[in-house]
Amino acid sequence: MLPGPLSQSTVLYRFTNNPLQPAIHQDRAPWVTTAINIQPGVYLAAGTVLGQVTAASTPDVQMITISGGSGSMQFSLLTPFGVVGPFLYNASTATIQAGLQAFYGSGNLLVTGTPGSSYVVTGANQLVAGPLALMAQVNVSSGLTVSVAHTTIGIKNGVFNAYSGALIAAPTAVPVLSDGATGTWPAGSYEGSYTYANAAGETTSSPVTAYASTGTKRIHFGALSSIPAGVTKVNFYINGMFAIQKTVASSAVAAFDVDLADVASTIPLHMPNANTAYVATDGTSAPVGLLETDTYSDTFGNLTMGQGSGIQTPIQSQTANMVIKGFVRAEALSGLDANAVAKLGRLIFGTPTNGLLSVN
Repeated sequence: MLPGPLSQSTVLYRFTNNPLQPAIHQDRAPWVTTAINIQPGVYLAAGTVLGQVTAASTPDVQMITISGGSGSMQFSLLTPFGVVGPFLYNASTATIQAGLQAFYGSGNLLVTGTPGSSYVVTGANQLVAGPLALMAQVNVSSGLTVSVAHTTIGIKNGVFNAYSGALIAAPTAVPVLSDGATGTWPAGSYEGSYTYANAAGETTSSPVTAYASTGTKRIHFGALSSIPAGVTKVNFYINGMFAIQKTVASSAVAAFDVDLADVASTIPLHMPNANTAYVATDGTSAPVGLLETDTYSDTFGNLTMGQGSGIQTPIQSQTANMVIKGFVRAEALSGLDANAVAKLGRLIFGTPTNGLLSVN
């Protein structure tokens, strides 16, 4: 049983849109839905293109950092349920934990750390998987500095959230190639290029650089800097064949030499012809359906939905409906792009912003 203070009444949503409607009468084109769970802590409008979280579940972790504290200085924390506190700047971890659990539920948040310096707040029990709204510091005493930041944004496997089709842009800077240390590359002309990669996939290639080796050398790639956020690896190619992968550190990859033997020991993969390096690496880069009704999911995944026509009466449920088959007007959808069209079905006519989509 959750405690009385567990209330998100301060979060207000108006459920005034009609549910997603079939564009063709169901007698001619069946309208098929399936029940799903929504990621906690989000509001999604009817017609939102949905993806399913396939990454492993992880708890949400937030860090409260304290500095400049002395005497009776205090601070409070703003949560989705209201203001928690005040706490002394050097309150014990048990005191902070008890204050938060009074709002989030017994055992649902654990607090560790060093009083007066930093507190680590981790989701547990009913909140052991999934993201939590970032808390904020409020009512901080003069001279005291308090900040709250996510250490880890939680993931809840299997739930559905808004589809994210954003991609990491392919690199535009050309690689710098030259002769390296003594090696086994024979004399001749070579072309070098590289791609960005993350857990979701790989971008298309950078522009190609050609250079002439004097022979019996390794090929030297110059350092790369200002690598965009979200890129974890860089794949290097020689003459269009995969040569070596390097890990990104501090938005850079240091200069290195690659020998012919390094390439010979790898799988001879060619440069990709499509960008698959999606920004969302939790699985929501793959569209699977359309949300039927305006839906708000609270911290615990409890759903409030609007349905009917005109001014709607919200209803509460544990599951929402996702459309997996039918015809729908594209302009009624949110997040539809060319990739989502291809994965969900096809356009009967028009564009992803003004057309008729067949979901199948």
